[in-house]
Amino acid sequence: LVASFDSSGPIQQARFGWQKIAPRYDPRYGLSAEKLQQSRLARIAYWLLKYQSSAGLPWQPFANPTSLPNDAIPPPFVQYSLFDCAA
Repeated sequence: LVASFDSSGPIQQARFGWQKIAPRYDPRYGLSAEKLQQSRLARIAYWLLKYQSSAGLPWQPFANPTSLPNDAIPPPFVQYSLFDCAA
């Protein structure tokens, strides 16, 4: 049996966000649900650890999840009416 993993898999999975992780969340990887909701880098680390574990490769829980930066908060969406005149 040969297992194959796409190297872009964790990046793609992380892009889907917490919603993709939530149904199968496992705290043994050392990343809290809160951190996984706030940080894309934490989600990438989660998927890398999950892939290593599923392939039977050695892995360790993430040691310092607080070192991963949170995602930037996007600016609020502002829509201006076409009929507003500032004159």
